[in-house]
Amino acid sequence: MKVLLVQSPRYYWPYVGEGDNHLMPQWMPCLAASIRQAGHEVGVVDCMASHIGWKKLADMIREEKPQVIGVGENHCLYAQEAIKVFQLAKSIDPSIKTVAGGVHLTNLVEPKLMAYPID
Repeated sequence: MKVLLVQSPRYYWPYVGEGDNHLMPQWMPCLAASIRQAGHEVGVVDCMASHIGWKKLADMIREEKPQVIGVGENHCLYAQEAIKVFQLAKSIDPSIKTVAGGVHLTNLVEPKLMAYPID
């Protein structure tokens, strides 16, 4: 199985510096290692650190053709960007499975998915 883990593009949070907006979330390398150890192919895309916007992310999804896209989010400020990744993936290929994780999306899955439906 081909899995793509994504930290979505987003606006800078104005209360911290640029460097703070580019800290790789610790879930990404940890989960990627577990996925690889289970025998699956995995890619990691940290859009903020790599200065990747929505258009380039869409191009990457088309090129990589993942079967699963995982996004985690621990900040309510960026939850809609995480869901936008799923909407983008489904618009490119409706068969892509989407997996949401992180404290915020895990605890508020119902209100978030109702506010931002994913086809």
